[in-house]
Amino acid sequence: MKIQKTDWGYIEWIQRSENQPSMNIGKVVCYPGKQMYPHIHYEEQFIYVLEGCGTGWANGTLQKIEPGAMYFMECGCEHSMKNEGDGPIIHLLVSNPVQVEMDSFIDKEETYKELSSEELIVAIEAVRGQFLDNLHSAYVIFTESGNLLYQGSYFPTYCRRTCSPQEHPGECRCMKNWIHFLETTEQTIECPYGLLVYRIPIFFNKRVVGYILGGYIRISSEEEAPIEGVYDTPESTAEGLKSLLRKASRAIRTFCEFNQFKNALFEKEALLEDSKNSREALLHNLKMAENTVTDLKINHHFLFNTLNQMASLALEGGGVPLYESIIHLARMFHYSSQTQGSLVSLRNELKYVDAYLQLQKFRYKDSLDFRYDIDDEAQDTIVPFNFLQPLVENAFVHGCDEEESKYLEIEIKARKEYVDIWVKNRGKCLTSQDCYRINVGMRGNTAHGLGMIYHKLGSIYKGGFTMKIGTRENSTVLYVRLPK
Repeated sequence: MKIQKTDWGYIEWIQRSENQPSMNIGKVVCYPGKQMYPHIHYEEQFIYVLEGCGTGWANGTLQKIEPGAMYFMECGCEHSMKNEGDGPIIHLLVSNPVQVEMDSFIDKEETYKELSSEELIVAIEAVRGQFLDNLHSAYVIFTESGNLLYQGSYFPTYCRRTCSPQEHPGECRCMKNWIHFLETTEQTIECPYGLLVYRIPIFFNKRVVGYILGGYIRISSEEEAPIEGVYDTPESTAEGLKSLLRKASRAIRTFCEFNQFKNALFEKEALLEDSKNSREALLHNLKMAENTVTDLKINHHFLFNTLNQMASLALEGGGVPLYESIIHLARMFHYSSQTQGSLVSLRNELKYVDAYLQLQKFRYKDSLDFRYDIDDEAQDTIVPFNFLQPLVENAFVHGCDEEESKYLEIEIKARKEYVDIWVKNRGKCLTSQDCYRINVGMRGNTAHGLGMIYHKLGSIYKGGFTMKIGTRENSTVLYVRLPK
């Protein structure tokens, strides 16, 4: 049996897979007075306590460590444990890597076009939102030439203390040094401060197009002194993390393959179309269906949030505010049910938005402030139903910190042939890199909120509209230009 020594004790591996992710079984021993610092599980884990006593925490929930206690922890769980007894804590550990099959489903012999940087960014945005961000793991993605594409928001406290990666994206020494040693194989890099970083290549069309750097964990050797506050990671957890990074790399490749395959199908279908009239009728029906689906997605999301707010008001005994919030909600659903999938006046869209903001005002009270600066001439412009409220909600939810005061401004100006719309918030101010990534992502229609609205406007106005996100005067600004 293999023994892995750690800062807090040791693991006696009963079953350990070295070459590929599979179930691992071991006996874990945590010495008296020692603790496992907070860490993330990158595989499913089950523990059964054999002896000893102490406390543990899993995603903020207390675990009482005593003989006979059993706990299951999912992938992505934040866990810690402390031995508070006179003897060792001994528990059985069973870990199992998460099975997320994301391999390519397109013909292996298919020949693809050269991948553009925008296609790669769209793929990263899709995989990031659906997969990577749920892992609570530090990761950075570069092009094959070393240009930063995306850096995750989660980094261990030790990283933030030594390198400040959030203040200097892509500039940590562990991120820059590997560029001079480009290879097509996986590599493990040790950063200057003793953490291990895994570099996983991203392949497309049989060549490397980028790299994922992830991990930022510590696996000690017998000669190394402990690092205060840094968890000494079991080898099974490290293998689980590498497995997830590989799957993320394959998911990005698969998305790129599917995107090109889908575009090729669209081109072939266009060539095979015989009747212009039937084609236009089909497209019209598809657009109506797509818009209806988009509206349903948005309305269901809003309904869930709003009913939660109203339930809170009821529990607090707020009779009048609850009554008024019900009236606002009823107006919104009446508007939604009457006009779904059609074109409406901007004046009605603004009433819809105002009802939404009034509901948010009940929730946040004086911590929320908003104002309108709208040309009267613009209000009779005909616009798509329910395009404006999701943009305001996006600025409200993603642009404002939960604990801080919130300020939103909607400015609409009438031009000769266009209407210009700005939705501004003075919360989180995005970087130019963030703006570029979001703009590329929403044009790629990745099923995120902004992507759905961009796709909806595109189905109606073709290329005759503008929608982009940027910054101005310490505010994040979403700008939309629509033809009259």
